[in-house]
Amino acid sequence: IEITKDYFENMINMCDDRKALILDEDTLGYVSMNYSRSNLLEKNVYFFDVIDRKGTEKLKHLSAIFFVRNTPDNYTKIKEELANPLFSKYYLVFANTIEDQKLREFADCDKYNLVLKVVELYCDYYAINRDLFSLNINTC
Repeated sequence: IEITKDYFENMINMCDDRKALILDEDTLGYVSMNYSRSNLLEKNVYFFDVIDRKGTEKLKHLSAIFFVRNTPDNYTKIKEELANPLFSKYYLVFANTIEDQKLREFADCDKYNLVLKVVELYCDYYAINRDLFSLNINTC
């Protein structure tokens, strides 16, 4: 549990600005097992959302941290977001290894040069306690 908390702590502390945390269904679970909303508010995370909900309100006073799994659907949504940005800055955090080609595609979509950092965070599991974790894989 301490390792995952350290991972998330480093992710949230990537920027000192007021932050928006954008998650997918899986990463929402990873984060919520380690932090409550009040814990995140203490770290200047003022806006939470899932990547599936496409907002239209510009939030230029916030920097966005996208923490998502590496899926084609998430890649598409991030590229759409970068083409029509709602936030002032972007930090892209992926729950596993990202291909170089995807980085090039993001760079092509980032016409305003708002992406400041892209990080691979090897934390695609649920840390239940120090001796137990789940990959959350349905076998049936």
